[in-house]
Amino acid sequence: SEENINKIVYPLFLDELQQRLADSWDSKKELKKLRLDLAKIKIFDPACGCGNFLVVSYRHLRQLELELIVRLNNLEGSQDSIQLDGSMGLSITLNQFYGIEIEEWPAQVARMALFLTDHQENLRLERITGATPNRFPIKDYANIQNANALEIAWNDALLANEDTYVLGNPPFIGGKKISGVLGSDYREL
Repeated sequence: SEENINKIVYPLFLDELQQRLADSWDSKKELKKLRLDLAKIKIFDPACGCGNFLVVSYRHLRQLELELIVRLNNLEGSQDSIQLDGSMGLSITLNQFYGIEIEEWPAQVARMALFLTDHQENLRLERITGATPNRFPIKDYANIQNANALEIAWNDALLANEDTYVLGNPPFIGGKKISGVLGSDYREL
């Protein structure tokens, strides 16, 4: 559930980012630095399934950035004439979200769920600012790889650094009930 996902997302990175936003509220310089830092974040779920952790993380980050954009525009006195580039100058993009999923269908669902969440957040952006990014041709997409996360090097999926957050809910049905490929993977660990 989203409530349970939030129990991971907030302490992992969102609490800190929200605190930085609050601490920077009256400083254009610090708000701009926070926007640059948002662009560096990578979110990685090595057993992403249908992408629930990625979707919730994406939505929270876009909402935080929207609040930041509105505040920055208010401080700069440009709330009535928002001048952003074709991508709206957004720091958070789908390209920052990575997942590995062993099954093809859930991997496709994760990709589509992230596209739909991006669309919903763009509509929210338009309602608040009066402008929305032009997403065509599509250049931003989530990096969902169809593979077994226990068999590939994660650095093949993304180059992790200090701005990478690994989260998710690995599949586990109990050591005595594991069979098949998952059982052999478990025994190899």
